[in-house]
Amino acid sequence: MVRNLVKAVAERTAPALVTHYRAYDRLVRMEESYLNTSGWLKSLHEERPCDDSGAPLPWMAFPMIALLRERITREHTLFEFGSGFSTEFYAGLAKSVVSIEHDHAWIERIQDKLPSNAKVQHQPLDSDGEYCRAAQHSDTAPDVVIIDGRDRVNCLKQTVPCCPETTVFVFDDTHREKYQDGLAWATQQDYKLLRFEGLKPGGLELNQSTLVYKPGNVFGI
Repeated sequence: MVRNLVKAVAERTAPALVTHYRAYDRLVRMEESYLNTSGWLKSLHEERPCDDSGAPLPWMAFPMIALLRERITREHTLFEFGSGFSTEFYAGLAKSVVSIEHDHAWIERIQDKLPSNAKVQHQPLDSDGEYCRAAQHSDTAPDVVIIDGRDRVNCLKQTVPCCPETTVFVFDDTHREKYQDGLAWATQQDYKLLRFEGLKPGGLELNQSTLVYKPGNVFGI
C-alpha cells in the first residue's frame, strides 16, 4: 500500500525521473535487455566495441554486424579500409583479411592481437591518391570490401572497377551527408543499396551502414 502510494506521488510530481528509472531498470539492470545481450553496455564500459562476452566487434550498426556475422564465411576474402577491432572480428569469419591503415601507432597497437589470416598494411593518407587505390594492388579480388576508413567516397569509386560484380561493399556511416555522393555514384553503376540503422556498440546516436551490391553477389542477397 505504501509502495503504491509512493509510486503514485512520484509519477505525479516527477514523471521524468520515474521514466528514467524505468529505462534504467529495464535496459541496464535486466541482463536479458538488448543493451546487455548485444554488448552495448560492455562496449561502453570497456571503451571498445565488443559483444557481451568481450569478443571484438566492428564499430558499426548492430543490424549490419548481425548480417556480416551470418553471411561472411571461410570461403570469402575480405578487404578493409580502416583497421581496428573489426579486423579481428572479420578474421574470425573470413578466409583472409587485408586491412589498410594510415596510422602507424594504431597498427602497432592492434598488430599483436591479429590471427594469422589477417594482415594490416600501412598506406599514408591522401585524397584521391594511393590510399583509395590500395585494393588495385591486391593479389586477389576481394569478395567483401569494408569501407570504414578515410576518403571513403573515393575508396568506393576506385575499388569497384577492380572487383567482380559478385563483390559486396559495406559502406559505414552513410547517415552522413558527405557520403551521399558515393552512394549516388554506386546506383549509377547499377548497384543496389540496402541500409541498416541502429546503435553502434557503446554509441549514443542512430547510425547507418549501407550494403552496396548487385544480384548474384556472394551474400546471396
